[in-house]
Amino acid sequence: MAASISENEETQETQQNQETRDYQENQENQENQETQQTQQTQQTQQTQQSQENQEITIADGRFRIDYMIASGGYGRVYVGTDKKTNKQVAIKLEEVGQEVSSPCRRLETVKLEGRLYRKLPPHSYPKLHWTGTTRGGLYDALVTDLLGPSLGNLWEYCRYSFTLDTLCNVAIQALKRLQGLHKKGIIHNDIKPTNFAMGSGKNGNTLYLIDYGLSTTFEEIKHKEEVKETGGLLGTAYYAPLEALRGRTRSYRDDLESLGLTLIELSKGDLPWVNTRGALCLEQRAEITLDKLCSELPEVHFLMEHARQLRFDQLPNYRQLIREFEKARSTPGSGQTCIFDWVKIRYQRIQKKMEERAAGLESRKRSRDEDDDGEEEGPPRSRPRQE
Repeated sequence: MAASISENEETQETQQNQETRDYQENQENQENQETQQTQQTQQTQQTQQSQENQEITIADGRFRIDYMIASGGYGRVYVGTDKKTNKQVAIKLEEVGQEVSSPCRRLETVKLEGRLYRKLPPHSYPKLHWTGTTRGGLYDALVTDLLGPSLGNLWEYCRYSFTLDTLCNVAIQALKRLQGLHKKGIIHNDIKPTNFAMGSGKNGNTLYLIDYGLSTTFEEIKHKEEVKETGGLLGTAYYAPLEALRGRTRSYRDDLESLGLTLIELSKGDLPWVNTRGALCLEQRAEITLDKLCSELPEVHFLMEHARQLRFDQLPNYRQLIREFEKARSTPGSGQTCIFDWVKIRYQRIQKKMEERAAGLESRKRSRDEDDDGEEEGPPRSRPRQE
């Protein structure tokens, strides 16, 4: 009787185990099928995208589109190749006559950028290689230098905080970029971390100001200072000055104040209204004093205060602002070589890997030595006899 019960239990366990194995196999098969479908979908999309890219002819075929790196409401950005020089470039495409999604959206953004790029100073700004309409008239295209990572990417790499030295070095270069831009009568209107990028190669320590799709010229807006309703906010509300959120026309001073808000975020990790939704609660923004906003950052406080004291048509005192940030560095002066936080972190990580590798080699060597010590000593080896 006991033997019969035991056999039944074993049979039930075997059946349960088999059911479990069948279930696991079914799950694995489903997962494999889903993975294959996902891979096929991705391959199909990549193939379609590649075919589309091949059909887009830029500058009579001089520039080739390689792969996409960004997309948004204002078009798509690709890494491409200049077949004439065999160097990589950045290519921005925008559909001709695409629908406007917001009241502040401007038609022909890429064409506008192309016109503004031609006005920019020749140094420390992305070089324009070509702008125009692709063959067939489907896209407006803009081809510029391919730069390195954005300030937003580097800030993330540095765990969302820059040291004072790096913050000051960023501020000094950013102020110089705004100075060159404003002297040409151009207002950027969208100053934020992702619209600054470092150069590459020998220009790896140079900060560039990019994306002029929402920019205006002072000639366009010089009679609009008192206009309360501008048809929507130009730029990103999170970094916009309070007066711009209230509907005032943006000018040089607003670029400066947006830079101040950018520097505060890069130092502290976020702005006080980071969790505020909607229109960013103007009342809450209005209640925050400069002392609270710029606490422990006196040089940024000076910049923000200076921006708010400027007239609508007045250019900032860039030289004075740059001096304030130069004095705030640990080694004041304008001629020093700056080492940014991301360079130090990368060096430290490389050094740590080298130390770990050296420690591993030493451990393996010690282990081999111990093994050699444990072996019995054999007869001495005789030198080969010379004939």
